[in-house]
This record gives sequence, structure tokens and C-alpha cells, in this order.
Amino acid sequence: MRKNLIRLFVLIFMLAFLIDCALISFFYREVHIQKMPLQVDYEKFSKMDISGEVLKSLKKFCDKNDIDFSTYLSIYMAEHDYSVQRIDGLLREYNYKSIPNAQLKHLYYMIFADIECFPIRLDKKEDINRYSYVDSFLAERTYGGDRKHMGIDIMDDNNESGYFKIVSMTDGIVENIGWLELGGYRVGIRSISGAYFYYAHLSEYAADLKEGDNVQAGQLLGYMGSTGYGEEGTDDQFDVHLHIGICIIEDGEEKWVNPFSILKMVDSK
Repeated sequence: MRKNLIRLFVLIFMLAFLIDCALISFFYREVHIQKMPLQVDYEKFSKMDISGEVLKSLKKFCDKNDIDFSTYLSIYMAEHDYSVQRIDGLLREYNYKSIPNAQLKHLYYMIFADIECFPIRLDKKEDINRYSYVDSFLAERTYGGDRKHMGIDIMDDNNESGYFKIVSMTDGIVENIGWLELGGYRVGIRSISGAYFYYAHLSEYAADLKEGDNVQAGQLLGYMGSTGYGEEGTDDQFDVHLHIGICIIEDGEEKWVNPFSILKMVDSK
């Protein structure tokens, strides 16, 4: 009789312990989810305030653990108020399958799902030391009126037009090609997942490239130049560089995002 009472007591204790653990886990998940914002802060999102090294680390972690990168990134960035310059502690898997902000996940998916390479092809070993870029997103520009710089300029430090080959960062479709006063000879690629990648100031296009063409990541689009800021054919109004912009359409509006950390993520440097 006494043994039966002891067994019953142990069973009740174990059952209470399991229920307690389940409640703690549920409470943790609920609190964890509730603290995440339900609305996208587009101003913070567009700044893409995360270092290229952190993006590389997150991508490597997701690939290793078979985790969807856009899902993980949306949770991680929301937890850190859209600003991460280094990883504190160990990366961890999340304890729930869905997130409350599917819109944020979709935005990251459109941008990152198709990116495979840096937009400059490096044919020679020494080329890796020949280009440079800084974070100039939203810097002041005055040609054509006061405006913001909606992209990043990758400079040819030797200032030689036509030297660097410009390639598509993604698979996609040529949505726009031709002259723009601000962008000179430019190509706009709509990636498979919906983001728009804008390559401007080209000296010339790849042979036979035209609107509607399907392109693959790494495919030649043209050559770095200094065209723009005038009527078609205007050249040498500024130093040779590639302007790269990334844009998504959300709620019927164009939303440009900072490509700086994205370039750092895929830069062989």
C-alpha cells in the first residue's frame, strides 16, 4: 500500500512538473511574440542597418540549420529594432513556426531571395583593390534640384570608363533599359521574387541586351561608365562609377532600400 502511494506521489509530481514546463514555454513564446511589432517601420527598414558580416553570419547559420533566411531575418531585425552591427552571444533557432509580421518577412524575401553575386565582375586578381564604396544612401544631391541619393556608388579608383564589367546580382527580367537624364545609360532588372535592381551610369550595354530579356545572376549587363546628367550621350560629368539601387513596390509605392550592407554581404573583399 505504501509503495503504491509513493508511486502515485511520484506520478503526480512528474505530471505537475511537465505541465509547469509547458506553461512556462507557452508563456515565453507568447511574451516573445507580443513584443515584436505588428507594423513595419519602413523608415528603419529601408536603412538596412545591419552589417554585411552579420548578414553573412545569419545566412550561414540558416543554411546550416535548414532555416528560411527571410523568416529568420525578419524575426532577428524586429527583435533588435532594425539595427544590428554585431552579433551578441550565440545565434539560436526560434521556438515557433510562424511570426506575427508576415509582411516584414515578405519584404526581406523580395530583396534577398535571388541575390547571388556582387555587381562587378573581377577578371583579374588585382581588380579586388581597384574599386571602393561607402554608405552614401540618402546623401544630399543637387543636380536637377535638391534630392536624396537612393543607392550606393561603387567607384573605379582608376577612373577608367569601360573597364569594369557590370553583371546582374540576380536572376530576373530586363524591365527597363535606355537613357535617363539622372542615370545615363541604365538597366533595371526585376528579380524573380519582385525586387527591382537598378544599374546606372553605364558606358555601354552588353550586346543584344533588350527589354523583356531573361537574365541570370552573373550575366553581363554592360560596362561601368560616367554617363548621365544631361541629354542622351552626356559623359564625364562625374567620376566613373556604378550606381546600384534596390527598390520594392509595397502598398502601391516605390520603397528604395540601402544596398550598402547587401553589397558587403556578397563582396569578395
